Amino acid sequence: MRVCLLLLCLASLWGDSLSEECVRELLVDVDFPGSDALQILSPGALHCQLACTQHHSCLFFTFVRPDWTRDKRQFYCYLKHTTSGKPVTIKTLNGVTSGYSLKPCKDRSSQTCLSTVYENVDFTGADYTYLFTTNYKDCQTACTKDSSCQFFTFLNQDFATPKYRNKCYLKHRRVFPSPPRVNSLKGVTSGFSHRVCGRTTDTADCPHNFLTNTNFPGNDFEQVRAPSPEYCHFLCNIHPRCTFYSYKRESLLCFLKHNVDERPYDSQTGVTSGTPTRFCELSKGNCPYEIHEDIDFQGFDRRYVMLDDPQSCLETCNSDPDCQFYTYVHNSYSDRVHRRRCYLKQVITVPVPPKVVTMQGVVSGFHQRDCPQSRGQDRTIVPSDPECVSELLVDVDFPGTDRVQILSPDALHCQLACTQHHDCAFFTFVRPDWTRDKRQFYCYLKHTTSGKPVTIKTLNGVTSGYSLKLCKDRSSQTCLSTVYENVDFTGADYTFLFTANYKDCQTACTKDSSCQFFTFLNQDFPMPKYRNKCCLKHRRVFPSPPRVNSLNDVVSGFSHRVCSGRTTDTADCPHNFLNNTNFPGNDLEAVRAPSPEYCHFLCNIHPHCTFYSYEREGLSCNLKHNVNERHYISQQGVTSGTPTRFCELSKGNCPYVTYENIDFQGFEARYVTLESPQSCQKACNKDPDCQFYAYVYPSFFNAVQRKLCYLKQVITVPVPPKVVTMQGVVSGFHKRGCPQSRGQDGTG
Repeated sequence: MRVCLLLLCLASLWGDSLSEECVRELLVDVDFPGSDALQILSPGALHCQLACTQHHSCLFFTFVRPDWTRDKRQFYCYLKHTTSGKPVTIKTLNGVTSGYSLKPCKDRSSQTCLSTVYENVDFTGADYTYLFTTNYKDCQTACTKDSSCQFFTFLNQDFATPKYRNKCYLKHRRVFPSPPRVNSLKGVTSGFSHRVCGRTTDTADCPHNFLTNTNFPGNDFEQVRAPSPEYCHFLCNIHPRCTFYSYKRESLLCFLKHNVDERPYDSQTGVTSGTPTRFCELSKGNCPYEIHEDIDFQGFDRRYVMLDDPQSCLETCNSDPDCQFYTYVHNSYSDRVHRRRCYLKQVITVPVPPKVVTMQGVVSGFHQRDCPQSRGQDRTIVPSDPECVSELLVDVDFPGTDRVQILSPDALHCQLACTQHHDCAFFTFVRPDWTRDKRQFYCYLKHTTSGKPVTIKTLNGVTSGYSLKLCKDRSSQTCLSTVYENVDFTGADYTFLFTANYKDCQTACTKDSSCQFFTFLNQDFPMPKYRNKCCLKHRRVFPSPPRVNSLNDVVSGFSHRVCSGRTTDTADCPHNFLNNTNFPGNDLEAVRAPSPEYCHFLCNIHPHCTFYSYEREGLSCNLKHNVNERHYISQQGVTSGTPTRFCELSKGNCPYVTYENIDFQGFEARYVTLESPQSCQKACNKDPDCQFYAYVYPSFFNAVQRKLCYLKQVITVPVPPKVVTMQGVVSGFHKRGCPQSRGQDGTG
């Protein structure tokens, strides 16, 4: 009876202007049969309604819900159109929901926010990366933070295969309004609205480096119609899997390709190939502003207007909020009927999963970048003071009194490491022009009680200098802007991509907070298939105590400054520890750690760590990497878990806890006598160089050390595991610590 009344109400609403009214309501168990313009897959009726709103001609729709039982059309979304704007027929039908396009609605601001998550629904396919997260919320946050991610699927604790539980799949399908049909046609001009990107580009500063008459054979993952090689380049830029591309002019086909290991090529007339420039700061994706003569973006017309020239057509498209691209028909066109027509066009840009199916134990959803939410600002810290000697002494050696030896690409990096080392007062760096032995790039950090070198002598091939600890202005010390030609930072790779040049590689490193340094293989690299490869690298720079031991009557902890003043709420960001459980194998790194919470934190900040196991007896944290599966066994005294790096509240879950009967041994910058561990922590918080501390209680067995508060420091400048000379490579560091004007990230 209720449905019948509803149908009568709808019928009474029908007038000539229904298609111009705003009708937001969804009609449950109501079908609009026939008049289908397009069928897509949607996880819910609201998503289907949004797709209808964005489709150039859809006026109403019917969505087949997951409780539909007549056949296997669950999740089908039928977009519909009639010339009258009204459904021809309305009838009751269990298992479907119908509704109208929101095109006539004035307020459409919230339409792009897809905040619903779908339990026991799988968005199958379109994966471009995966990781393990604690819960679906962290998975959705990971998707939201990655601008390439459009939707996700998370495998929860009900998933049938235990080793895949907690796996988070990030997925991508192109949402940029790209014309599906592109043809050669004399007498027309096509182009894009400038609103779709809202950015300017400078191709002179962000060159495409097209390789004409060159094909990159194989490795295709998508084939797209494209009006030009520039547009093919743009399509590669906005797809996270695209590492290079080839464009065939004759067929107007763009082949997007993926291979992070090598890039074979051969000569082929009429083919243009290239590498994305998605990390070029000025390009921001190089939005497609060029105009395409004698190219038709066929179909998908929203409306047309009569205009005198293509420039007016472009301006009309720019001013229409729904126009994404256009085609203008010149006066010279063969068919008089179409002359001077400006066709304004639109396609669906809401993310549409390639497949939507019911599956037990999974949760799927969309990114939340378009949803209203408060975003906090990142913060960084500053340092402090008598005699400051910043000059570098070329061909001068400070022999002996070595404290530690590391690898540095140059003397400035060596000086910064000395400044950060807890007791380094001066250093000697062995330059790449050193010829006596193979110690090029060795950096010797040195110490004497007087703070001065015992001996100073001349020696070709070395550079020496002093720690900058005493300098008042140390604001620029974290900026490592130099790049090193023909120098390889070997090892520590965590991901690879192809970029146009080393600058784009460095920008990619700077934008990825996990990247500490990089190596780029340029055109002089001896193996052509590896040229333009950009290797992003990570080594832990968080000030982690290298030696952690059990010791009664000592308490240790971290400065609150090391996390830039963030707070955590472990109730809202639970660790989900698995007690007496070990994840065997897949070890990435073994680290001394005072607790399973700290082990969890170390996993959070390592981009390769997908899960971990902590052995309490040995105070050993085993970081592990396997994105495919996660086996586990029962083992007493072992605690295991999954990182929560995407939990908004945790921000990495910085280690604010204190550790009773744990000693962070060594690395003392200085010590003071204090009455309590709380006073010790406050002293560490106030000292810009203190990163962690150990306080000795009055009950400690050695009376000499009682009530001493040891303030400690380790090197946090990124140190490559190996630095060698190699022809055809360029290496360098991220520039997150460098003063610069920062634009906003975005994709086309």
